[in-house]
Amino acid sequence: MRSRRMIFSYTTTLRWHGRRDWRSLPSELTEEIAGRLLRHDVSDYLRLRAACKAWRDCTDHPRNPLDSRFRPRRWILLSNPYHYAATCAPRCRFLSTTTGACLHVDLPELEGHQIEARTDVLLVLRHKASGAICLLNPLTTRPSPTRPPHRRSPCS
Repeated sequence: MRSRRMIFSYTTTLRWHGRRDWRSLPSELTEEIAGRLLRHDVSDYLRLRAACKAWRDCTDHPRNPLDSRFRPRRWILLSNPYHYAATCAPRCRFLSTTTGACLHVDLPELEGHQIEARTDVLLVLRHKASGAICLLNPLTTRPSPTRPPHRRSPCS
């Protein structure tokens, strides 16, 4: 009963000249919605964060590409990077296997890199000049440097 009253009283305070001010959602409610979206798919979570600064401020930033909460799930890479215009960054196309949604993602991080492999939609990139390897989450565009594999001596 208490939660019903709280929701009812909250919805009446949201009205402002016949409109709702969604920016003023309580942070606890925004965090709950964000958590549910994140359990479903990181792309929905990123859309929520992009909606307004107040919502961004009360949700976790996907800084760490190795944080499993922010890994794209049920997305597949449909195309190798391509340039849709001469002056634009490389673009990749991804498909959601659950909803059928298609995303075209501009990835300037691919400049100077070669995609070596894909895993869970994370891209394994090799820098063309230095050979350095990194992982890239294409939805959050957060790269993560990785350590080079331990090289064994041929005699060991």
